Amino acid sequence: MKKISLLAALAVLVFGACSKYDVKQKDTRAIGFGTYVPTSTKAAAGSVLSGTNFAANAQINVYAWNTGASVYAQSTTAPNFMNNDGQSVAGHGSVVTLSASPASTPSSNYTPVKFWPSDEVNNKLSFIGFYPAGANPGYALTWTTSGDVVNGSITVPAASASQIDFMVSDVENDKVYSGTTNGNVALKFHHLMSQILVKVQTDAATDVFLNAGGTPHTLKVSALSFTAIKNKGKLTTTYNTGASTHTMAVDGATTETYVFSPASPLDLKGTSTAAKYLPGGGGSAAIGDAYLLVPQALAAGAQKVSVTYTITYPDGTPAQTMTVTKDLYDGSVKSWGKNQKITYTFVIGLKPITFTSTLTDWDNVNVDPFSF
Repeated sequence: MKKISLLAALAVLVFGACSKYDVKQKDTRAIGFGTYVPTSTKAAAGSVLSGTNFAANAQINVYAWNTGASVYAQSTTAPNFMNNDGQSVAGHGSVVTLSASPASTPSSNYTPVKFWPSDEVNNKLSFIGFYPAGANPGYALTWTTSGDVVNGSITVPAASASQIDFMVSDVENDKVYSGTTNGNVALKFHHLMSQILVKVQTDAATDVFLNAGGTPHTLKVSALSFTAIKNKGKLTTTYNTGASTHTMAVDGATTETYVFSPASPLDLKGTSTAAKYLPGGGGSAAIGDAYLLVPQALAAGAQKVSVTYTITYPDGTPAQTMTVTKDLYDGSVKSWGKNQKITYTFVIGLKPITFTSTLTDWDNVNVDPFSF
């Protein structure tokens, strides 16, 4: 795990019993939270960040168990120390606002602040985090008592701006103040969705026509969509002796169409050497270009990609609009995995009408000699 500098949070709060465990607080050891993300993050619906840290002041949902003198075991109970699913519930605090400079700096910005018990033998604390946070975070959690730590469910909406980077942290188990650095709990998060990016370009031969002198042809993409994409996912988190496992799978058979179409037809001139991202049309991925979809296996005849483009002619010939549909399975990637950033490049190569010719030779006719 990435090492980060830690800051002790000072506050005064006395709190009583949580669930069946009696906690006696004698000092100011606030529980702080830092975060680490192993790959780039989409900080909120509609925004993309690079790097491995959350955005400043981002919010995470933190849940905690107090297992008394016992070590943490796989979900014997729902969280009993911090648990509110983004709601304001008396006696519990869960939504943590991360620090601003940087976000990885430990934060005790949550209400009410919780403190490390002084009786460490009889108050072992274990933690897990989810992103994003809030009253309606875009996912639902079910705490289980029959084999899994937690199950989560998500339905991915059609619009990229409404999609979330659903993440879960590993369980930080059996923590006591003396085993931390200044009371900080470092949560390592994992992306659960597949990030899908789409680029379009022409082949070199087509680009020659688009760059011809005078008034050249034009080739513009007006629509691109993925159809029959499974849109419901299920998270299963399990735990065994200090190790967390997170799986994300398709949940059911419902599907959605995800549209990557540009706001206006995108001119493909010059793209044979510089592909453009959809839907924004830039040379590099922009905020709205990343789609966060449910990890899933692709199958022949199932998930499709459709591209609509229009060719115009310099001589006034009526424009041609064409729609081409192919199986996504035809590409080299046969499945989308969690925590994968997958970039598709679709190459449009026009097939010019060419001509060859042959000549029918003369038929030789010899006239018999005649005399005068």
